[in-house]
Amino acid sequence: MSCFRILALLIAVISFSDCLPSGNITHTPRSELRFSQNASTVVGSTTKKLAPFCADGSRFCETVDGYPKNILENISDNDMDQFKELQGRDDLKSPPIMQRTDINATNELSLCPSVEEVVFPRVAKNKDDKWLFVVNTGSFVQGIRVEKCMKTSNEPEQKCYFSDLFPKGYKTVCKQKYIYRRMVALDEDGKRITDEFVIPSCCSCAIIPVRDATYRQGMLKKALSTTTTPVPKR
Repeated sequence: MSCFRILALLIAVISFSDCLPSGNITHTPRSELRFSQNASTVVGSTTKKLAPFCADGSRFCETVDGYPKNILENISDNDMDQFKELQGRDDLKSPPIMQRTDINATNELSLCPSVEEVVFPRVAKNKDDKWLFVVNTGSFVQGIRVEKCMKTSNEPEQKCYFSDLFPKGYKTVCKQKYIYRRMVALDEDGKRITDEFVIPSCCSCAIIPVRDATYRQGMLKKALSTTTTPVPKR
């Protein structure tokens, strides 16, 4: 099989992504609930966008200092009825904490290693890059399915599987994809609101050119010339 056919086949496979759908998203300006980096009290602010220490590069935390338990414990079940469509836990397509690096039961092979799990965020970054406390208590649970890219090497970028099969002039890299997910949160006054939060949804393989256009066109012409059947002479 020629390099050109291999590239076309892999591009077609990569284009078919099982990323989570974004759903019905509306963008409404919301207030931000800030928290003290070192203590247990909630601090109101609407300007700063500093990440909490627990984030460490992530867009949400399942545990965070200063989580307003006292506010949430005083919210009755009746008060949360208006948000009941957001309550619950997502289902996984596969066993929890599955490392997607092998051929699965349906003979599908992902081009990037990833881990899939259900998380229960208590603080998360919204669509405006602001951090809000998310309602996640024993009486009101919001379990969100996520899929995150994994690193299997010490290289700065994680290569896709079969990267050596791509033509010269291109490289592959696994990239984290995100969606907006609506959840119940608290504004700076402790009021319950709904907002859209940035959630990791899948790990996708991207093809990136590493040479100039002239070089790539030359490689493409060469690949086409090796697969073209010559016209028989009369």
